[in-house]
Amino acid sequence: GEFNVWGFRPQRQKFGYVLDFYSEKFMLAIEADGPEHINQVEADMFRDKVLLEKGIRTLRVRPIDFVRHSRQQLIDMVEEFAHPKHLVGGKK
Repeated sequence: GEFNVWGFRPQRQKFGYVLDFYSEKFMLAIEADGPEHINQVEADMFRDKVLLEKGIRTLRVRPIDFVRHSRQQLIDMVEEFAHPKHLVGGKK
């Protein structure tokens, strides 16, 4: 699948945190946030800040997003986050 092409691997440990999916190539973590994250917003924000200081950006998605969105919409979301238009001269 596309995650393998992008180099995403599940359950990777980085800087003391276990990341749901992580791509070394894009320095991007994808976190699938279930209902338990409602009570840990501040901890998640702190974790995202620590990772960002190490150069790792975090894309947080809810499990429902995997149901509501088509596979292509999810791929587009990850690609946009991995390659923001404003960082690459407006080109994909």
